[in-house]
Amino acid sequence: MKFFILLFTLYLCSVKPASAQTDEFSTDRPRQTITINTITKKSIQLESGGFYQYQNDLDQHFSRFEHPYLSGRYGLLERVELRLSSAYETHRFRLYDYNPSKAVGVSNVQVGAKWNILTEQ
Repeated sequence: MKFFILLFTLYLCSVKPASAQTDEFSTDRPRQTITINTITKKSIQLESGGFYQYQNDLDQHFSRFEHPYLSGRYGLLERVELRLSSAYETHRFRLYDYNPSKAVGVSNVQVGAKWNILTEQ
């Protein structure tokens, strides 16, 4: 085990640090906010996040958990990007304390594009 840790440490020391392709880094918060900027041409950006929703009324209980929510962006042109996002979700529902149900699976895949029409002055 000590040999494996030593070997892994030497490997990490020999790896060249990674850097972003550009000085500007534009982040979205999946399911929260979408940035107004597009990413640069031929660049890829992947983001991940989580989401939890819980509702407890008198006779019904509902919970929804996205684990994780994934979002990808690809710079097609200088001011045009393609977007793809989806999540792996767990839904739980119980009505009047009878027959709790659970559904697990991939949510709808969202495909889109963003075109930055106006440039910043």
